[in-house]
Amino acid sequence: MDVTGYLERLGLDAEPPGVAALGRLHAAHVERVPYEALEITLGRPTPLEPSASLARILRGRGGYCYHLNGAFRRCCANSATPSRGTWAGCRAARRTRRTWTGTTWR
Repeated sequence: MDVTGYLERLGLDAEPPGVAALGRLHAAHVERVPYEALEITLGRPTPLEPSASLARILRGRGGYCYHLNGAFRRCCANSATPSRGTWAGCRAARRTRRTWTGTTWR
């Protein structure tokens, strides 16, 4: 994984893992990597593997939750920051059934 390229894309320098470093990494990721669902909306699926998602981001693109969280989580794993993925979703109203259609991490 090209952690150096990812950090350059985010405008950050490498630093030892820690809570403050994770906060800076997360803020830079949210600020500089756009949520983008163009291909999926147009019916052009894209690879969701973290390595493919990172390559996409390094090319200047964004992605949707699977791309963004997969690349971010892989970067955390390579920097020895513990994390794990989890399913995410939303519902339109309190009484409707939740649909698990996304990912997040913690």
